[in-house]
Amino acid sequence: KKKKIYLILKSFLDFDPIQMVSDLRGVEQVPSPDTTIAKASNYFSNHINAFLLIFALTIALFSKLFNFRSKVYFVEYLTLGFFVIGEYMLFSIFILIASTISAKFFLLNYLVVFLYPVYVLVSFHSGNLFLRILKSLLISVLAWTSYSFLGFTISIFIVKIFGLWLSSTL
Repeated sequence: KKKKIYLILKSFLDFDPIQMVSDLRGVEQVPSPDTTIAKASNYFSNHINAFLLIFALTIALFSKLFNFRSKVYFVEYLTLGFFVIGEYMLFSIFILIASTISAKFFLLNYLVVFLYPVYVLVSFHSGNLFLRILKSLLISVLAWTSYSFLGFTISIFIVKIFGLWLSSTL
């Protein structure tokens, strides 16, 4: 339900995250819409709800790898990943609305993207606080980097191999 609200607000406000970053940098960057990268970027942005499954999997995978001695199962980490996605979507709605006021509010999105999973992971585990924070920071950065890389790679694959005819089916 949160994903639908986010996507409805995104389309209602005509929000383009790539354009928002360009505005923040003060760069007039108008990529050709016919390039594979531009098509893949649009596909990834338009189908972000389908690609968030990859984030849940990456956060679960890296959490299990970094906490392999813990008695927590992979499925529990996967549930934690879905929880983080749901809360991120909720926070993003408010950031999206604030970004219409000023593009600088979009920078809050980066804080939420990296720091909220750290907070959740630190709260989830027990033990040495410093080690929990360090592990959680590493897990968060690796999970989001892997998610971005895998999601964009899959988008490029879909655009190059299957074309954009899939955009109306997902």
